[in-house]
Amino acid sequence: MAFAMGMIPRLVKPQRALLLLLRTDHEKRAGNGTPEQLTAHTDIRDWVAEYPFTRTNIVLAMANQIYAPDLKFRYFHRLVRHRLTRGCRLLSNYERVVSDRLHVHILCTLMAIPHVVLDNSYGKIGGFIEAFKTEWPGMARAETLDEAISAAQQLPER
Repeated sequence: MAFAMGMIPRLVKPQRALLLLLRTDHEKRAGNGTPEQLTAHTDIRDWVAEYPFTRTNIVLAMANQIYAPDLKFRYFHRLVRHRLTRGCRLLSNYERVVSDRLHVHILCTLMAIPHVVLDNSYGKIGGFIEAFKTEWPGMARAETLDEAISAAQQLPER
């Protein structure tokens, strides 16, 4: 369904070279340790953590709509928009991305951000790429984190 949104422009001009957005949960791929070739322009993070009080702030912003029959829908719509914007802003800050998260592959594809995917522990990303044909010249696949970083450096700039 995300591809029905069409292309998404970068929200900001890239300020940093490479983001390693890697899973920290049970789906992370075994053996993806910290590579030795990290530079000062590389950040390693995961995006599962939200800013404190994100949900509370959305509820407070909707306080004047408490009796609206579609309150639950409006709440989740705002939460989704907030998370989408947050993800797009994060990814936009980098020239290239390496990730083992499916939604990072989807957003990078929609934003034309060069990226390398490492499949998660059970092949979800590879299966998605094969099923929906989301491979494009600005993306690559890798088996190890070191291989992914090398591949990211070879991707053409957008």
